[in-house]
Amino acid sequence: MNPRKVVIRFREKGGSAAEWGYKAAKKLESKGIAAVVESSAVGRGQSAACDADLVVVVGGDGTLLRLIDLCGGSPPPVLGFAAESLGYLLPHSVETLEVVLEKAMAGECEVRRVRLGEYSSQAITGYFLNEVGLWAPRGKLIEFTMYVGGFFYKARSDGVIVSTSAGSTAHALSYGASIIVNFDEPILEAVFPGALSPLVKPLIAYNKSMEILLSQNSETAHLIVDGRYVADLPPGSEVKVSPSQKNLELVTVESYAVDLARKLYLRLIDMGRWQGSLNVSR
Repeated sequence: MNPRKVVIRFREKGGSAAEWGYKAAKKLESKGIAAVVESSAVGRGQSAACDADLVVVVGGDGTLLRLIDLCGGSPPPVLGFAAESLGYLLPHSVETLEVVLEKAMAGECEVRRVRLGEYSSQAITGYFLNEVGLWAPRGKLIEFTMYVGGFFYKARSDGVIVSTSAGSTAHALSYGASIIVNFDEPILEAVFPGALSPLVKPLIAYNKSMEILLSQNSETAHLIVDGRYVADLPPGSEVKVSPSQKNLELVTVESYAVDLARKLYLRLIDMGRWQGSLNVSR
């Protein structure tokens, strides 16, 4: 790799991520590469990340999710380091930061591609990495019809989560989603938290859109994308979710990357909540 400009984004809330971010900048500058360090709280109009040749992410998956939104689904390639977090999509432990940077800048790296999703509802459009959620107000239900290449379900539930393959191991997993490991495929998975009918099961679609039409009798639904509130949708609203042609490119030094199967195991047993380091055996 020969990036001329690198932006390092670190998790905003405490911990050692900021310290590691400045270490990364020092390492890059010693090689004559311009480096900018910024918190993940730096938003549109202020961040330099979207115009960089490479973004180094230090923190957890939330730091990565904010980058997708910040850059409108077209972020630069990302070199990710998990710091005091499991960081399922961040392949390297932060303790290996200096050696991984050295090898990546020398071109000893590969690129993993993660397929994004896209959504639209009236004038609202955007991209997502993990999931789009429609949620009823507290104590209420939404009523909707789901279409996947035609009519599929009509149901009432607490909400609907439509995830990408990568998102199948995130919020959707806690509601019974199947784990999909082909991150580069145009796959969507829908789960229906609190569905009143036992016949309403999770569904998976390959290279197809999912359309959710709120009935006229439904409660207003909160549209939540990658954990971020987007809008309230009134009865009669329609949301279309599709696999995107866009991919997130994750720069990976395979000899120092934590195996995804190992990370998934840690996620399933919830070790990521208290394990401060990813220096784990394979």
